[in-house]
Amino acid sequence: MRMPSFNRFAGPWLAAGALLAVSAGAAYATPITWGTAQTMAGVQDINTSGTILDAVQAENGSSAVTVATTNFNGAPVNINFAGSAYGAITNPGTGPFFTATTPNGYITINADGSGPTTNFGTFKPSSTNTNYNTVVSTLAFDSATVNKVTFGGDPGSVVLNKLTIGDRYQVEVWSYFDVPTQNSSTIFSSSGGNSVVLVPSKGQYALGTFTAAATTESFSWGLATPGQNANEFPLLNDVVLSNITATPEPASIGILAIGGAGLLLLRRKRTK
Repeated sequence: MRMPSFNRFAGPWLAAGALLAVSAGAAYATPITWGTAQTMAGVQDINTSGTILDAVQAENGSSAVTVATTNFNGAPVNINFAGSAYGAITNPGTGPFFTATTPNGYITINADGSGPTTNFGTFKPSSTNTNYNTVVSTLAFDSATVNKVTFGGDPGSVVLNKLTIGDRYQVEVWSYFDVPTQNSSTIFSSSGGNSVVLVPSKGQYALGTFTAAATTESFSWGLATPGQNANEFPLLNDVVLSNITATPEPASIGILAIGGAGLLLLRRKRTK
């Protein structure tokens, strides 16, 4: 009696493995997953995992500054809150009043206003690195509450551009303002994902990761608790975007190996 060949039974299963291998490489929509808030310490705050694509100081019109090996671009426009100097707030929260994209084109910031922290108070150096202090002393702000009245309420946003579908990315944000009485906090979130709250008076930053399902990805930033304080602003100081695409995980490698073996056996069977 002739026994069934191995290929007859194994072929379909290995072919299924090949299909799984193909589907494992497909891109699926994933929101940004934010990590916990971290306290600023210095240059080591800049996460250099993967390849840094772009970095920006939120104050528009600021000059590029290199911190260690990371070049923080200055965005190309300079418009203060509602088109006026700080203090002449007429209709905040109904913007954004400016949209600024970095020279490299990877990061776009939408906000109501920006400026150096010295426009709003004294700057307290956060580290011994002068250039790091420079980039964290710039800020953008949005959706203000003045005398406990929230105007508009639209959050600011950041758009990440020129992404490669299927690649993994990391975005890092800072929120810092050295005035202790400014107790407002800034919440960062993306549609379908979690959120993280940073307290500017503490000097904090956070990391978010995502898989690109399109060539752009966006997230919002706004007041975490609007109306609690007399004058409060959500603040964004800096943004860094990195590509952290790595080799497939062990499980994915196993699926690819099974799929490859299945395709090879099927090919051999057809050529006999």
